[in-house]
Amino acid sequence: MDVVAAPFPVSWDVDANVASMERRLAGSPRGSLVAFPEGALSGYSDDLAGLGALNPARLDAALAHIQSLAVRHQVSVALGTLWPAQGGRAGWTNSAVVVSPDIPQRWWYHKVNLATHERGVLAFGNQLAVRAGAPAVLGVQLCRDLRFPEQWRWLCQQGAEVLLYLTHAVGEPRAYSVWKSHLVSRAAENQRFVVAVNTAHPEQMCPTAIIDPRGDILAETQGADAQVLTAALHLDAVSDWYLSQSRTDLLRIVAGAAHATSKPRPPHGNAHR
Repeated sequence: MDVVAAPFPVSWDVDANVASMERRLAGSPRGSLVAFPEGALSGYSDDLAGLGALNPARLDAALAHIQSLAVRHQVSVALGTLWPAQGGRAGWTNSAVVVSPDIPQRWWYHKVNLATHERGVLAFGNQLAVRAGAPAVLGVQLCRDLRFPEQWRWLCQQGAEVLLYLTHAVGEPRAYSVWKSHLVSRAAENQRFVVAVNTAHPEQMCPTAIIDPRGDILAETQGADAQVLTAALHLDAVSDWYLSQSRTDLLRIVAGAAHATSKPRPPHGNAHR
């Protein structure tokens, strides 16, 4: 399976974002999976300043155009976007969507762990799920979800072979090594491929990287001039060796509601993440 991690400078200009993705899709191998950052379609920033100006009809048309490009170039595409809440709910969600040339339906993941500045503004997602089918079984996580390894483990228990991580993590470069370490851990502890894509920015907190099931980094880029990464993922390297040794007599990760046992305390520094 060929995978392409395609960072670019995400902005609140939907047309500019679409043009950036169009250029990167044109150069991607046929049959590959191309992943773009959090907010890649709609735009994104840590103050959500552009949210009020987003036009749902414009976003839907832009996503339809990306789907047409997926068909033209015969690639699957994963991207992040702010999106109107579904199921009769008001407001917006921070979401990821996967489209493929041979599947007309859009597959959605809505972020379940909102950043501090998103709470009260965006609606929480309430479901983890995997996307089955070509080119692989995918699990998707967004930005702050990186802090919750149990979510990643559950996706792997449902058969995910490749874990896509789309983020817009900027503003605190000293956190880079920590976020990179988290990505390596998510890959190695679950023996899965991790494909992480951050927005191109001079002050990144997280790399764009492709990591194999041993935790080895196959490719990495960072900064305002972050480059497109490509790699061939050999899915037979995916394993349940460690998952099968979990002490489920002591602890099991299951779907369901979580109950806090202590009052949460905010972290030092960049608390919104």
